[in-house]
This record gives sequence, C-alpha cells and structure tokens, in this order.
Amino acid sequence: GTAYVFEGIAITADITTVQSNLTAFQTSQANTNGTFASEIAARVPTNAANDGVNAPITLFNYYLGTGVPWFSAGGSSFNLVQTNPGTGWNQIKNISVENSNGALTVLDTASKTNTYSPTPVITTSGSPGDAGCWTMIKQVCPGTPSGYHIRIFGETSDFTAEGRQTVTFPEALSGIFPGAYGASTKLNDADTSDDSNDQMAQISGTPTTTQMIINMNEVGEGKYYWPIRATWWIEGY
Repeated sequence: GTAYVFEGIAITADITTVQSNLTAFQTSQANTNGTFASEIAARVPTNAANDGVNAPITLFNYYLGTGVPWFSAGGSSFNLVQTNPGTGWNQIKNISVENSNGALTVLDTASKTNTYSPTPVITTSGSPGDAGCWTMIKQVCPGTPSGYHIRIFGETSDFTAEGRQTVTFPEALSGIFPGAYGASTKLNDADTSDDSNDQMAQISGTPTTTQMIINMNEVGEGKYYWPIRATWWIEGY
C-alpha cells in the first residue's frame, strides 16, 4: 500500500494547544509560588535587618554533636532551652527575669511558678572590731513587699560612760520584720576581767526603718570597765 510520511508530524493546531497548556501551567505555578511566598513572609521574618519588631533568622539547626538545639540570628548563635523531664516532673513553659531585681521566674506546664534569686549582695564597712563597722546582706525575695530580704549587723562606737547612741542604717528599709532586731554588750578587747563587766546594752523603743537607739547602762552596785561597745542587728525588707 501507499505510506504517508507526514502522518507522524504534529500539525500547527497541536503545537498551539501544547504551547497554550504550557503557558497556562507556568502562570498557575507562578501564582502558587507567589501565594507560598506571601504565606511564608507573613510568618517568618525575612527583612534584611532588625527593625525592632522582626530580625532575620539566618540559620536554625540541631547540633547533633551535643544534642543541643540552637539558632543563629544577626550574626550571633544562641542555645535553646531543652525541657525533657522524667516521670513526675513538669516541662518548662516559660522563663522570665524580673526587671526590678533580676529574679528568675520559671513557669511550668502545670501553671506552677518558681522564683530563683540572684546571689546575695554583701556590703561591709570597716573591719571586725572597728568602731562603727557594719555588714549588710541584701537578698532578692519576691515574698516581701519590696522584693528584698535585708539583714544588717553592726557595732557601735565606744561608750565611755552611761549614755545612748543613735545608729543609722547604711540603707533605709521599707519595713522591719516583727521582733527581728536586737543588741548586746561587747566588752573592750583589752578587758580581760571576769568580774568587772556590769554594763548592759538596751534598745530604746522600737527601731525605725532608718535607725535604732542604743542605751548603755550600769548595773547598780556593780563593777565597770570602760570603754565598752554594743553590737546590734536588724532584719527587714
């Protein structure tokens, strides 16, 4: 029979149909890509610099060497806190730091909050045995109205006779714990007698948040060694 060579060649209409289909697909794909890009941009900060709201995330990875997740942003790398407690323990939900005192607050998935305080700040003046020396220990304590627990200890200057001294605290307190104050007699370092120490230190009334008054009195018909001092203490917030 007769063979027609041209029967296997596409005609113009077929080519036009294929081109139209390709053009339609490319348009559809471009629209899909644009939609994906918009969705991603709405959820991931893609700006090139930190604008105060979003910062560019350049890398998020899981370091298999130690098993510590970490991410990198703005040229700096940061570890992420892992929480994988054992049976009976709760996971950490959020960690925050108090602006006023630096206390670390941890919230867990059972809605329990625990607060961890920074290291106490210890301030001193003078050396042990110096007249007027004192020590102050200031500890973060969210349970008090001021957020701190403050303990102050000190030593008066010399009493050379009966009288009183006003002790001013190195830092004013916001309040005093009930009954948390006192004073006692401190003998002179040179006083080696065991029967010439009949003096007594007393607190005159209730201390204020800024000072306490200390009396030094002789016990009647006693023996006395002067000079003598008193040590004192107070706790508050």
